[in-house]
Amino acid sequence: MRRFAVAFAVAAAMLLTAATAFGREMDLVYGGETHHYSADDINIIVNGNKIVTNKMPAIVLNEKTFVPVQEFFEAAGCSVTRVSGSNGAVISYGGRTLQLAADSRSIFVNGEPDSLPADEPAPMVVNGELMAPLRLIAERLGFDVGWDENSGAATLTAPFDGGYISKVVPATVDRADMIYLAYDRPEEPSVNRYGSPERVVLDFPNTRLTEEYSEYGVNGANVISVRCANHDSTARIVLDVRSQPNVLLSRTETGIVIAVSPADTGSASASVDDLRNGVYFDPTAFVDSIPQQTAVTAGGGVNAVADAEYDFGSVVIDAGHGGYTGASFGGVQEDKITLPIALKVRDKLTAAGYNVVMTRTADVSVSLQSRVDIASVPTNGSAIPAVFVSIHCNSFDEDLGVNGTQVYYHTESHYGTILAQNIYDADVAGTTLKGSRIRDGSDLYVIRKTIQPAALVETAFLTNDGDRAYLASEEGQEALANGITAGIIKTIHQMMSDRGLA
Repeated sequence: MRRFAVAFAVAAAMLLTAATAFGREMDLVYGGETHHYSADDINIIVNGNKIVTNKMPAIVLNEKTFVPVQEFFEAAGCSVTRVSGSNGAVISYGGRTLQLAADSRSIFVNGEPDSLPADEPAPMVVNGELMAPLRLIAERLGFDVGWDENSGAATLTAPFDGGYISKVVPATVDRADMIYLAYDRPEEPSVNRYGSPERVVLDFPNTRLTEEYSEYGVNGANVISVRCANHDSTARIVLDVRSQPNVLLSRTETGIVIAVSPADTGSASASVDDLRNGVYFDPTAFVDSIPQQTAVTAGGGVNAVADAEYDFGSVVIDAGHGGYTGASFGGVQEDKITLPIALKVRDKLTAAGYNVVMTRTADVSVSLQSRVDIASVPTNGSAIPAVFVSIHCNSFDEDLGVNGTQVYYHTESHYGTILAQNIYDADVAGTTLKGSRIRDGSDLYVIRKTIQPAALVETAFLTNDGDRAYLASEEGQEALANGITAGIIKTIHQMMSDRGLA
């Protein structure tokens, strides 16, 4: 983690005793007491622009520079959402999110829990404004933080805001060599060929590799090795080849596949369809630390593991989308509806005695594979959570009259089907929403890939005026959460009963 320059820390401390005619002199109310404050103004420059706040200035407390969270970080180009009913906020920038609250040393970075270092003061409310240490937020959002001696100002430089390649996985089967790239926000690469030695170079613009340099030996039919490096804002993938091959790029749900085959085939002999059909390999299976579960046939299917592998006291709740993704209609964004419903389900299940694993608890973007990974982590020995439920909103702008609740399941999952039916029945009975039937969702990623019974709830249609108003209402969210919770508990009781455990 980057640190302030030493000069900035020293200068900040000096501000506590340096009062001038051009500085700040004011009373600060915090911790139930009034404190007189006198110090020079603090200059902060973000991406070359000086930030000026009106309600509260930047101040130095406990030798740390505090800034008013909402006004300062919105001026710095971040999205700031105040947490209803608390002195907390969610700050998002460049795909990163930080959630904090006044007087709390617990924070969440990209939905993951974190805690403040011992020498870092907690956020606090000063003169009615939520204030937080500048470095605490800026560094965790990816800003470079420093000190400009010439201007006497703290400087923040925005993090890289392009795509990222986080994993490179080569494989060889028969005459085809394939390289899978786990890729966030991909842009189309340029493909160039060079001789002496023979190589194919793919340059991905506005993209960075999370590792500055890496090299992979392949020794395949066509590709000898794969070399990866960053060049300014371009990620470069170099394929060292035996002779110039055919190259085909195909997208998957989590990245890009480079399929390389001999030139004499006339065209690339492998495609993303081959991957999905399992002819070569499934690139999304290349993840770290996923426990290998044993599939069962009786009463099971794709979402089933051996009896002893279920933790019936744990549930995974997945708030669909995140980070301003998903459907949007009439000023209502899907991921801003799914999270509060998911959090309500979490609270209700927790109150009923269940351990709840959330795929996200803040407004962050989480990949489909990451959601599956989270669901696969054992919560009790080698046992994984008993069920997985993903919460979404539907849309159909070709016919704005279409409305109602739908719940999807995998046709080969016995308990996944029961879970979908139980949630559907409870939601239709407990809400004013129209129902139709549960639906085949076997091709949906989180249903297809999770190894416990899974259901995906399309709560209602954002494109329908009545449904949208219901989704945006506290009453509607509460009723939907009640139905989802009841359906989950009923299914777990049935699973346990079938095993003689209840």
